[in-house]
Amino acid sequence: MALSPVRRRAAIVGAALALAALSAHAADLTRSNFARYGAILVDLVQHGPLPMPPAAAVVGALGPGAAARVRLAEPRSGSPPPTAQPCAGGGEVLTRLFDLDEDGGLSVGDRVETEYRACMLDGHRVDGRDAFTIVAHRAEGREEIVDVHFVFDHVGRRAMRWTGQVDATLRADLLRGTEHYTVHYRDLAVDIPGHRMRWSHTVDLVHPPFGAHVMSMGGALRIDGTALDLQQLEPFVLDHAGTVASGRLAARDRDGALLHIAATAGAWEFGWCGPGDAWPGPACARAPHRAR
Repeated sequence: MALSPVRRRAAIVGAALALAALSAHAADLTRSNFARYGAILVDLVQHGPLPMPPAAAVVGALGPGAAARVRLAEPRSGSPPPTAQPCAGGGEVLTRLFDLDEDGGLSVGDRVETEYRACMLDGHRVDGRDAFTIVAHRAEGREEIVDVHFVFDHVGRRAMRWTGQVDATLRADLLRGTEHYTVHYRDLAVDIPGHRMRWSHTVDLVHPPFGAHVMSMGGALRIDGTALDLQQLEPFVLDHAGTVASGRLAARDRDGALLHIAATAGAWEFGWCGPGDAWPGPACARAPHRAR
């Protein structure tokens, strides 16, 4: 049946509006907001690759001879009862070791579950649950390698909480003492005040026994509705206090707009270029930043 002229015009207008909604979207990285996104990314760099300090300590403990050295519980079968430990500033941590081979230590297949109850760490209250499983433990030449799978359940402090999965690999150089972390975020949901993020990127961190640490980031990350692709242009170099001495990171949105982040002697500078513009170009913008 033929449409009336009025209905025909309404159908044309409706189709045009639907097409516009599909093809058009608000700009992601703009001249007015790039510094805000840059500050969020700088916070990620300074927090390090692993979400929780306790998790980082556990992975660090799984270095040379860890399976023979770490003893968390007596061998037992079934579901073990939790072990409660007080936090230095108040609150407690409940830890449960699922000892698959019942050897009383950490080995492949074992899982450790942790619950933080108003636990005060470094002046911050931590709540939530996490767990990690030892996936693999092997030697390659002079390196000992441990693969660990983490699961986070709304764990963290008020400034940042995590939910989701993370895979981490630690390579420990038995001769030089260097530790090399590679962390893969598996669509990890991260909440910070005013923002919700999804992490699907990778972080690579090298800890030598002496001197500076080296960190690189790459892959997909979403901040609220803005999807970014991260590319490390120059690795970040950090001292033992966590101060970033140098390094450059590029983040591009889906339209090709660029956020350029540069660190020099502890100072940060953000740059923005619109789609099609190259950094540093006459149409680009700059903004200094002082990290917290």
